[in-house]
Amino acid sequence: MRAELECRRGRLLGEGACAAPAPPACGRDAAAAAVELIFPSATASASGWSSAALRCQSAIAHAAGRFASQRFRERERGERRTRAARAFARIDLSCAGVTVEGRLSGARLPGAGGACAAAAGRVRTSLATEPLRRCLRASLERIVDDTAPEPLRPSIVLILTDDQRWDTLGFMPATLRRLGGEGLTFTNAFATTPVCSPSRASIFSGLVAHRHGVHANGQEPAFDPRTSVAVPLAAAGYANGFFGKYLNDAEKLGLAPPPGWDEWHVLLGPAGGSFFGSSLDENGALRTLPQDAYSTDVLAQRAVSFIREHADEPFFAVFAPFAPHAPADPAPRHAGSLAGLPPYRPPSWHEPDVSDKPLWVQLLARVLKPEAAVMRDTLRLRELESLAAVDEAVGAITDVLERAGIADSTLVVFTSDHGIHWGEHWSRTKFSFYEESIRVPYLIRHPMRAPTPGKRSELVLNVDLAPTLAAAAGVALAAKPDGESLLPLFVASPPSWRKDFLLETPGELIGPPGRAVRTRRWKYVRLYPQAGIDEELYDLAADPFELENLARSPSHEMTRSRLAARLAKLVRDASARTSAGSGSASADVLLGDDAEADAAAQLGDGRRDLVDLEVEPRAARKPGA
Repeated sequence: MRAELECRRGRLLGEGACAAPAPPACGRDAAAAAVELIFPSATASASGWSSAALRCQSAIAHAAGRFASQRFRERERGERRTRAARAFARIDLSCAGVTVEGRLSGARLPGAGGACAAAAGRVRTSLATEPLRRCLRASLERIVDDTAPEPLRPSIVLILTDDQRWDTLGFMPATLRRLGGEGLTFTNAFATTPVCSPSRASIFSGLVAHRHGVHANGQEPAFDPRTSVAVPLAAAGYANGFFGKYLNDAEKLGLAPPPGWDEWHVLLGPAGGSFFGSSLDENGALRTLPQDAYSTDVLAQRAVSFIREHADEPFFAVFAPFAPHAPADPAPRHAGSLAGLPPYRPPSWHEPDVSDKPLWVQLLARVLKPEAAVMRDTLRLRELESLAAVDEAVGAITDVLERAGIADSTLVVFTSDHGIHWGEHWSRTKFSFYEESIRVPYLIRHPMRAPTPGKRSELVLNVDLAPTLAAAAGVALAAKPDGESLLPLFVASPPSWRKDFLLETPGELIGPPGRAVRTRRWKYVRLYPQAGIDEELYDLAADPFELENLARSPSHEMTRSRLAARLAKLVRDASARTSAGSGSASADVLLGDDAEADAAAQLGDGRRDLVDLEVEPRAARKPGA
């Protein structure tokens, strides 16, 4: 491969003909892919290009050939780490200030082809050396991996926050830069049950609450830890470490680490964690951290050490800080840093007219006093400030991956168990079906398989995470998941993807239990048992803040009946999977009896499919701050 790249480089520079030895049969595809990556066919001729552009392209080719050659040798020695990345330093030296040139034919120089074609930047601008280096390195890593006798099982890092809204990433610059700016941002990501323990059980198993049995906080013993993705990863040779919040009241599950975990550093307590003076289950031993030890920092340090110690083998590291869960204590160094931030007041904040809302919203609107809004505003600032330490931890984790030489071959996920209300519809917590409660941040960086950053708008779920990790590692989950692997979304739009999904909530205090179906445009909610308004229907395209409940609108009856039928079918399908014996065998006592589901299903008999209702939203949601 290196010889072929050097020959092509010489031809581009006009140094005459060169005949590289033919690569072995097993390496022909790799050599061809590398040549097309570095020398797209449209840039084969040296004629007319500036000397600066040619010199830079020469440096790119030389660095790529050197990297690939060294990486092949490392892989032959069975090494996961790479030191070959140093080869790309020459690009910075030779390409600084070089302008990207273009032709009517579409040819550009300097630059690259394939997935890296856009990484160099626009024509007539300075070459974007850093994005180009990252893309070339990751793309060549994959070319080498595709040629190696055995594929490299990716190491995996899951960063899982608690109660973090999807619209707060703007307060996390390192996370946006290192994960969002170098990976994929999923802009329509959701938790199927917006409650801590149920959602976390779904994240680790790929099963909805119907199937894993944890419908509400307090039901943690119903979760079968053998359904966790950690178990097949451990069987495949992964070293697995957990650092942070697992489930609420984790001590009720016993202090012994569950199956699949080698390192177990789990926060204890009714809410699943704390910030100062935290109690920890350390590999089966109970320990209390010093009162001045900030749990996010302690757990981040342990996660970084675990990654460093296991860089020579595949590993699965979960960093799950308690932030930004209430009381949302920020690290002392960040306390007060956002004191000047204006209050959050979207149209749905303390919604003026709640006559079309369920009784629990109407009750909150009647009983909450003005000081409650002040308290929520203060807690919001603390939540955002508590995320600053998480952001620093993301930077530390990505830095150690880079220093260890495994950044390109490691899959990093950042998400939260669910969102939370900041006063929208008078709520100050989660448990609801409103967007603030169900939406989550969802970032994935896996350079070797997705070498360029991008945004995806498909509907993705917390139950997609376990099947994604399993597919990346080449293992199978214990129970057939309700989610789908997201790997097909890394490179292209799949021929088909979900058009809707099921939501469940156990309710809380005055909020009733219920279920809902959400499509790209519509949301239909059914609450049980509930006097008064027990259905909600929102057109999220026209009404992104969910101010107008259309469930009783005669002109929307057809849509309501279709979605009611679709919701009933989704519930029946999940119940059927439970009855078939996959996942938890607990009965669904939360969401109404079969007769009620059947009655709802009859509303939609003979109706058109819901695909007719799917359109892109016309109005974007406003940012959270």
